[in-house]
Amino acid sequence: MTVRIGIIGVGFMGMTHFEGAKAVSGATVAAIATRNQKKLAGDWSDIQGNFGPRGSKTTDLTGVKRYADYHELLADPDIDLVDICLPTEHHERVALEALKAGKHV
Repeated sequence: MTVRIGIIGVGFMGMTHFEGAKAVSGATVAAIATRNQKKLAGDWSDIQGNFGPRGSKTTDLTGVKRYADYHELLADPDIDLVDICLPTEHHERVALEALKAGKHV
């Protein structure tokens, strides 16, 4: 069985979790959610943290569903687990919404 991951938030942590999840056996990144249209198109070049690599202008999102509204990701029956990579003040609210939608968090 493959765990299908949906990542909410594509900033530095979202990018880091995306790359990490791709390396996990038995898991796949099935969807991302961000309001940023450029990031939904795979251009993550604006992403930069205080450690690690910068984002790429050509992130391969082949086979990854893309949502501008995270509620659509939560409603997607093909998502098993939600990885919340939003600013801390949004974690509780979005985690509770994800749990109510029947997702693992």
